[in-house]
Amino acid sequence: FAMVRERRTHQAAMIFLSPLGACAFASLFTALANDYRASPDFVTLVNGFGGGIVTAVGSILGGLICSRLERRRANIAVGAACALTALAMMAGSLSPMTYALGTTTYALITGMCYTAFTALVLDVVGLDGGTGATRFSILNSAANLPVSYMLWEDGQGYRLFGPRGMLGVDGGLALVAAVILYALVRRGRAPVAVAAPEMG
Repeated sequence: FAMVRERRTHQAAMIFLSPLGACAFASLFTALANDYRASPDFVTLVNGFGGGIVTAVGSILGGLICSRLERRRANIAVGAACALTALAMMAGSLSPMTYALGTTTYALITGMCYTAFTALVLDVVGLDGGTGATRFSILNSAANLPVSYMLWEDGQGYRLFGPRGMLGVDGGLALVAAVILYALVRRGRAPVAVAAPEMG
């Protein structure tokens, strides 16, 4: 139970349970195709095989970011970038080009968010071999909650205000969370320990 009492665990849990980095809109790309006048073939090209490659590239870039930034701050940074992408797409025209640029960028940053999340979970869990898998599963499960409620929130945004409403809700809530979480992490400067490789 030592992990539960640590400040870094509390802050990580707040990040995992917040809208930040949930990337729920990634599951709704095809739902906006008609609004952006994107044909089925165009959507398949942008979000099918191509989208998978872009997300994989984002995961690699996320690893580079996590190697240079403290893990909580890395999560906040890439989550904020994802939020800003949604807001930029909201401000753009309802055209296939906006759809392609917006969803591709969102997919790229989603990969970064996945990597940053996993890095923070592993950092909090540490190298304990006894209960590490259990603690990893608990934290991983907690991160599914914001995906579920953000899908609902995004849907309400669309119901009330159309595609721009969906993107505004997705990006706006995540950006507010980023500001609040950054203030909390900056205020509590207890560093997250990063395990160093043993020297032979």
